[in-house]
Amino acid sequence: MNQPILLEESTPFKLSRVLERLMTSLPRNASHHDHLMAALIVLLAEAGFWPYEMTVDNTVKRWHTDLLKIPEKLKTEDGIYRMKLSLPILPHKVCKLIAIPTGDVLVVNLIPPSENVTTGYNMAIQTLKYFNPHSSDLAGRYINLKELSFRFKDGLTTPLRTDLLQDEGIINPSLQGLPVEIKLHILKMLPIRTVRRIGECNRELYSLSKAPEIRRYFKT
Repeated sequence: MNQPILLEESTPFKLSRVLERLMTSLPRNASHHDHLMAALIVLLAEAGFWPYEMTVDNTVKRWHTDLLKIPEKLKTEDGIYRMKLSLPILPHKVCKLIAIPTGDVLVVNLIPPSENVTTGYNMAIQTLKYFNPHSSDLAGRYINLKELSFRFKDGLTTPLRTDLLQDEGIINPSLQGLPVEIKLHILKMLPIRTVRRIGECNRELYSLSKAPEIRRYFKT
């Protein structure tokens, strides 16, 4: 069986190569939150966010996850996880991740640079839903990784990455990152009933569905 590449492709029998490597680099007394943080570091890298020190020395220009490692002093004396992050194409936009353990819950905060992009994102993660410390099998300790990947990327990394790229005027492959003109063109290609339904689930698309050019288009 080929070893999975992405974290979400991990199985109960085989972890993704980079997650397995980071997991085995943890000390023997690592907590369940420590193991979850290893998984989150992998997800951050998959979304383009690398530890800041690696982007500064240009290590990740080769974009190889075999170079990824858990930052030194990730966990402070008060038990809080702190790390600086940036996109290699925007090394000057330094973000912060602060993860605070509260019982078996890890509250993860992704904080953007203070200039221009100011909206942060946060998520409370039930650590034991994704890590089973009682499993004797290495791969079996991580569970529900596909769900974790979708939640983390949809709720934290994709929105922040979009905000950062938009601030720099860089088009990116996401709904938020598309120019308004393209969104309007997409709406014109859909049946009017679909346009109305889309407008019910997204605030921006609702506003666009009410735009004069869209209303005129469907009246013709």
